Amino acid sequence: MTFILPDQSQTEPSQLPPLQPITRQDKAALSNLLCKKCRRGPLKLEADLLIQRIKRRDGSGHYLATAFLSAYRNLPFTESLFYLVNLDAEALRLFQQIIYMRHVPSWDDKALFSVERQIISIVKGEGHE
Repeated sequence: MTFILPDQSQTEPSQLPPLQPITRQDKAALSNLLCKKCRRGPLKLEADLLIQRIKRRDGSGHYLATAFLSAYRNLPFTESLFYLVNLDAEALRLFQQIIYMRHVPSWDDKALFSVERQIISIVKGEGHE
């Protein structure tokens, strides 16, 4: 596949529009537009299901816990993305929700913080049981 990029060598830097950061409101508006185009609602995080999966303490639970902590606290995601092919449909849906959770217009940081605390509690308890 070949990508044709616009030739910007002919354009003076002063002629280019100034870059502006994307605000949270811009992301929410884009998310709403995309969801309307897809005819589905935003992918809200199914927190209870996520916690249940992590409590199983299997490979997918560990993967989802690592993904959530990485997405929520900007911790390094040390897992291989190749493992995605091994996730069942439910775990894959949860992974997508984790990736998307901050783009949902009605995301609630208090709720996400609560989920984070529960996940940390579960993960810390793994070595002691």
